[in-house]
Amino acid sequence: MTNKKISWDDIPSVEGLEVDWDFEPETSLGKRAWVRMPKSDLLPLLDMKSLPVQVVTKNFEGKGTLVDIAQRGLAILLDTKLAVSEQVK
Repeated sequence: MTNKKISWDDIPSVEGLEVDWDFEPETSLGKRAWVRMPKSDLLPLLDMKSLPVQVVTKNFEGKGTLVDIAQRGLAILLDTKLAVSEQVK
């Protein structure tokens, strides 16, 4: 019994499949103005396992966890849902 190695050439083409070279992302994730530093890069620099963040709004005060940070913003994971465009401190 011989073990033939499978290669990409053995996989048949899908008829009508094309690459969209002019792809434009539909979400804001592909259109960010600033590079974000994920917690997987940030936490080892700070020698921490997680980074708690205090969040205060007009109607809420609580703690969340940092997800990522950028020059002009950050992402925080909260147990409570905040309103869109709600100002936070």
